[in-house]
Amino acid sequence: ENKPSKTYSAIDLFRIPAIRFVTVKITYIWFTNSFVFYGLTLNTGALAGDIFLNNLFVGIVSLLSYLV
Repeated sequence: ENKPSKTYSAIDLFRIPAIRFVTVKITYIWFTNSFVFYGLTLNTGALAGDIFLNNLFVGIVSLLSYLV
């Protein structure tokens, strides 16, 4: 039995209202998290404490986030 496999596209994420809502919500959360992380990374030098430790901590968090 060879059934033809159905192909999907990105437009299918917006056809059903429930999936559309989840897609928009996840996209918003992803954008917000990325924007905050990018802002904190650029502003590492202005954080309180030692600048070298701050850079070390941001580097460790960056590596962990890339792995995840």
